[in-house]
Amino acid sequence: MTGVPASAASLDPDAALEQARQFRAQGRVNDAIVLYRTLIERNPQHAVAHNGLGVALAQARRFGDAITAFRAATEAAPDYPEAFNNLGNALEECGQGNEAVAAFRTAILQRPSYGRAHLNLAETLRRLQRFQEAEDVFRLTTQLLPTSAEAFYGLGVVLEKQKRVEEAIGSFQMALRLKPDFAEAHNELGGALQSLGRHDEADSEYRTAIAHSPAYAEAYTNLGNSLCERGRYQEAEVVLRRAIEIRADIAETHHNLGVALSGLARLAEAGDCFRRAVALSPDFAEAHFHLGSALLMQGRYEEGWPEYEWRLRFADQSITPRQYSVARWQGEPLNGRTIFLTTEQGLGDTIQMVRFATTITLMGGHVILEVPPSLDRLCRSVPGVAQTTPMNTVPATFDLHAPLMSLPGILRTTIKSIPSSIPYVYPQTADVSQWNARLASYARPRVGLVWSGDPRAENPHAFEFDRRRSLALRRLAPLIDMAGVTFFSLQKGSPQSQLTDLPSDRRPIDMMDAVRDFADTAALIANLDLVITVDTSVAHLAGALGKAVWILVRFDHDWRWLLDRDDSPWYPTARLFRQTTLGDWDPVIARVAAALAQFAAAHRIA
Repeated sequence: MTGVPASAASLDPDAALEQARQFRAQGRVNDAIVLYRTLIERNPQHAVAHNGLGVALAQARRFGDAITAFRAATEAAPDYPEAFNNLGNALEECGQGNEAVAAFRTAILQRPSYGRAHLNLAETLRRLQRFQEAEDVFRLTTQLLPTSAEAFYGLGVVLEKQKRVEEAIGSFQMALRLKPDFAEAHNELGGALQSLGRHDEADSEYRTAIAHSPAYAEAYTNLGNSLCERGRYQEAEVVLRRAIEIRADIAETHHNLGVALSGLARLAEAGDCFRRAVALSPDFAEAHFHLGSALLMQGRYEEGWPEYEWRLRFADQSITPRQYSVARWQGEPLNGRTIFLTTEQGLGDTIQMVRFATTITLMGGHVILEVPPSLDRLCRSVPGVAQTTPMNTVPATFDLHAPLMSLPGILRTTIKSIPSSIPYVYPQTADVSQWNARLASYARPRVGLVWSGDPRAENPHAFEFDRRRSLALRRLAPLIDMAGVTFFSLQKGSPQSQLTDLPSDRRPIDMMDAVRDFADTAALIANLDLVITVDTSVAHLAGALGKAVWILVRFDHDWRWLLDRDDSPWYPTARLFRQTTLGDWDPVIARVAAALAQFAAAHRIA
């Protein structure tokens, strides 16, 4: 027995509407639908019954039928804001976002104080990525519904999408004051805090989200990502595997687990994770890119280069692909044509890849190279670079273009075919002579030191990366205190101030104030016997100069240093000193000190 009247004639309309509402509340949706249809059979213009039928159909997730019912309600009663609001919700569920916006706006026009319609409109505009419009509506909604945690949460989301993170944090915090157990708001607040590098606070928010919603896989995913950013890969692995147990269909979770496993040097497992992420989301650029990096790290260059190209398609456009009226070079014969090579990443990357200008010239190309000012003089010394141009300056004429970092893939480079003719950059003779005169009074062996990269504190992700590759100068005391070696600082930037942390009689000699650019640094290095450096642009510079260079490589290192080897096919004069335990530099420094003692002894004998 359903309790639904069999005859329309026996119905009391008001009682029937109330009965149908109770059916909906009890989850007896089919009974409600029958009762509403009975009412409509009796009175086809019964707008409230049409609206109630639409609500019941939507409750049954029959959104197409619900749209028909809501439209019938608005036709029967054109001034019916609730029906227009409900119509908007059903249209949104069917992916008809623009039509939903129109329905919500009609509801608001009919009742300007209709807070729920404002909230629905704002949410739809957010999903349509019309963030400024959404912000305006969310702000009005917070006035109409000042106790709505959802309104403040939505405002925070669109503010964060517009990179106004501090404002977003305030909005999320307001949502949580109104609704402390709002798991989604804790999760989003965590993301905003993480983007500012406030990882401990972010982790706390993610964990709170999980406490309120133990099956919240996305919060586990974000917590794992936060841990990965700080190199806490073992913890991240545990968290991310739990996320996958809860939901195995989130591509980002598999990607983040791949990042954690890469950091733990478990590259085969990492590759499987990245492939799973790509299977779930074929256009997931970061997963493709990290798969490429894992393959390159294993020396699987033929497979790795195509995946590495996905760096140009990152959602955040951290590397903006260049678009020109001429074609991108794909490796075809050049026959004297001019090719414009563009720079996209760090200074070290440019130094590493500029060698391919010589290859391109030998293939019949005429090379114009885009370079930052600090590399201009140095890169003009590379055989095959016919012309340089400043960053973001487009030459008047050229026939083809290519990103510098894409050249090894375009040329199908393998480990055995890396152009390793060293040197391929050259300091100017006059500069070398000037530095020779400056250094003439200093005893050999002369050793250059670089202990830190650029901290880039304004970029939390870059800051965390630099923190893992860099050292404090005082950590190099076992080297600096070695008798019979003259040390020179090659350090630039804020870490240069660490020289004052050492007594004046123990400080490496610092002449870097006289260094204008990398050509000057090259001329200084030409007068040294050895360079010892962390993984920075100076490592690439010394290697490109053919100078003996010892590189201190962190455990979760970059792809270019490959695996389990102390040499580099990119730089024949390089020697790698690798961390064997994540974050532990002491054994590395001890090995460098022992090698330096041998180097110094051999140099004095020679």
